[in-house]
Amino acid sequence: MKTILFDIGNVLLFFDFNRALRKLGIDTTSPPKELIEDFFVLRDRVETGELRGDAFLEKLTALTQFTGGTDTLRDAYCDIFTPNEKMWETVRSIAGSAQTVLFSNTSDVHMQFVRQRYPDFALFDNAVLSYEVGESKPQSSMYQDAVDRVGADPEETFYIDDLLANINTGEDFEFTCHHYQSDRHDALLADLDAFLAR
Repeated sequence: MKTILFDIGNVLLFFDFNRALRKLGIDTTSPPKELIEDFFVLRDRVETGELRGDAFLEKLTALTQFTGGTDTLRDAYCDIFTPNEKMWETVRSIAGSAQTVLFSNTSDVHMQFVRQRYPDFALFDNAVLSYEVGESKPQSSMYQDAVDRVGADPEETFYIDDLLANINTGEDFEFTCHHYQSDRHDALLADLDAFLAR
């Protein structure tokens, strides 16, 4: 069975972390360098599962000195996404023709939010997510998990990602890879059609 691996960020959903920072009261035009560095260290810890849910939000509250409450903080951190409608049209059009798998660096906090906000995530058959694997792309554990746990046969796997470093590891695993650029969506459709037809 063919498998299609979909990255989330800037593939299925566009995102802007500056939107979260602004909602947390941080001036994104000239943000404190140390705070921004610590923010992204925290993000990496939650995306590899080292921190989960409320533990992450507590540390984010302390870092940003946010006083608006946990629910408001969670919404501020999560409400950073905009759907890539062309990609969702593609997902709907291929439903049932291959195993579709979410394959993304993300957190439990974000996944709970996007699954509630965007019901079409239910279209996916499976998921390989960094916070569950314990390591993020482009490290090999994510790719190996796709092979071992969801049964992605490298010769029958098509992988879509916007970051070349991630694509490079996919090529090491001999996946058919597409470096996605949203302004060249037609190029994805051509490559995907060729893959599904072979």
